[in-house]
Amino acid sequence: MPQASQTRETPEPLAAAMLELRGEQARMWTVLLDFSRSLSRVLDLDTVLDRIVTAAAQMTCSRRVSLMLPDEQKEYLTIAKAIGFDDQIKEQVRVPIGEAIAGRAFASGRRLTTAVDPSRGRGGAAYTGESFVSMPIIASSLNVTEQRVGVLNITHRYGDRPFEEWELEFVDLLGSVAGSAIDDTLWRRARESLLKYERDLQVARRIQQSTFPDQLPVVSGFEIDAWSEPAEETGGDTYDVIGYRREPASGAIHLSPGRTDRAVLLLADAVGHGIGPALSVTQVRSMLRMAVRMQPELPKIARHMNEQLCADLPKGRFITAWLGELNAADKTLTCFSAGQAPILRYEAARDTMHELAADTMPLGIKSDLGITIGDPIHMSPGDLVAVLSDGFFEAADYEGRQFGVDRVVEVISAHCRQTPGRILTALRDAVATFTEGAPASDDRTAIIVKRTE
Repeated sequence: MPQASQTRETPEPLAAAMLELRGEQARMWTVLLDFSRSLSRVLDLDTVLDRIVTAAAQMTCSRRVSLMLPDEQKEYLTIAKAIGFDDQIKEQVRVPIGEAIAGRAFASGRRLTTAVDPSRGRGGAAYTGESFVSMPIIASSLNVTEQRVGVLNITHRYGDRPFEEWELEFVDLLGSVAGSAIDDTLWRRARESLLKYERDLQVARRIQQSTFPDQLPVVSGFEIDAWSEPAEETGGDTYDVIGYRREPASGAIHLSPGRTDRAVLLLADAVGHGIGPALSVTQVRSMLRMAVRMQPELPKIARHMNEQLCADLPKGRFITAWLGELNAADKTLTCFSAGQAPILRYEAARDTMHELAADTMPLGIKSDLGITIGDPIHMSPGDLVAVLSDGFFEAADYEGRQFGVDRVVEVISAHCRQTPGRILTALRDAVATFTEGAPASDDRTAIIVKRTE
């Protein structure tokens, strides 16, 4: 007679253990899900790090948790956020990457567990629990290789229970979510910094552009035109044309933005381009404006400018500058060039273009700069003087060939009977055609002065 089948029942202690295990797993899932949901809003980095260590402590029932981030050079790990640590200890911890358990975990990209941190021992160390896990926090995306962004250290579990493998799997999941959260936050912060930088550049550009004259003064018997375009948002070039009148009786100077009989001209080019050089040339323009109000004498202006720039500019920085004074009564242009060359002078009567060298070295290099002003240039009808920054001569195409002095001379000579404005337009068009859209590597600035009658 067949025996009746018997149903095997799970022993009560085992059933209770399994029930407890499921309950603990459910609790850890809840902590993980709550942690993930808390990161759905845009958060600052400090808040993200705080929530990571809090979730790790809650999930593993641990009294000590620290999250360590590398320095910019990826040489050391320091504690960015922690639970269960004295502030003094947090500030002192500095782990070389590749050393100690946290440094080795970061360097290897693998989770490490141990009974105690062997590099610290047990006496008075930051970690003295019976079980210790150090897990690298790794960020990954579809387009970027995995990057280690930090290390999560967990120890001092309640009851000093060792970590079981299934618990470490939850810790790994937490680390994956944490890595993405840190990476996203750092990316947003970098993006916000970049956007702020771009906004600041736009403001700086507007400020610099506002320093250029809205309209140029009209000097009887002459036509003047000027133009400037930075290679970046802000440039290291500037120009100015300052009309003024001198009271015959008192000798007082009055700036005259409209019709005038005298004008001081400036073209300056600071080494480099961007915000730093832009600030330097803006300083030069401001000094010139102040000097003209005081006493518009080119030797004094150039000397004081150079002395101030030597005091202000860091080593290795300098400014090339061309200064000119236009006199309607004498039909002359007196000028001085500190490193700005060549200056192009066209004589209409001879149909000849002269290339004038600089009078001395750039400003800001040597405080006792020798400043000698040459004889005034008498300008006959049709004569012109063109002052251009290096950006015109060194404009290059995609193959690296430069526009050069000869092409500049050729364009100006071909249009010398036209107005300065048309000459500038022709020059800009010629450079644009030559470079075929290649991005400018330097700022481009020009002043053209022409005798009309």
